[in-house]
Amino acid sequence: MTSSEDLRKRRAAAVARGVSSVISSYVDTAAGGSLVDVDGREWIDFASGIAVTNVGNAAPRVVAAVREQVERFTHTCFMVAPYESYVAVCEQLIELTPGSLTNTGCRVLTPAATGSTRRASSARDRGPGTSVTS
Repeated sequence: MTSSEDLRKRRAAAVARGVSSVISSYVDTAAGGSLVDVDGREWIDFASGIAVTNVGNAAPRVVAAVREQVERFTHTCFMVAPYESYVAVCEQLIELTPGSLTNTGCRVLTPAATGSTRRASSARDRGPGTSVTS
């Protein structure tokens, strides 16, 4: 098995220095609220990130749902090739959101992306090397 020291050396040679990490250990496995590093040490997971904060790492129901979906297909762009589960999530959002949310409510997640696209297009029109800030 690769040790954290081995991975630190590989990282120094391959990963940009601007990408920082808080701890010097490298995660091997994670379950629930704990991480185990490649050196066999167990850590309390205070770094789970947004994808697992509410359910923990490797939550059995999440793993089963991911496995089921990946066996069907990994990803398509809904705007090109739509699929039922996207529609189902929008239906659930409408049901769970207080007030009178309509089908336009499923676009609630996109205004930031729309704004970013507009700013990027504006910068593109001004020429290369232009930076865009909000």
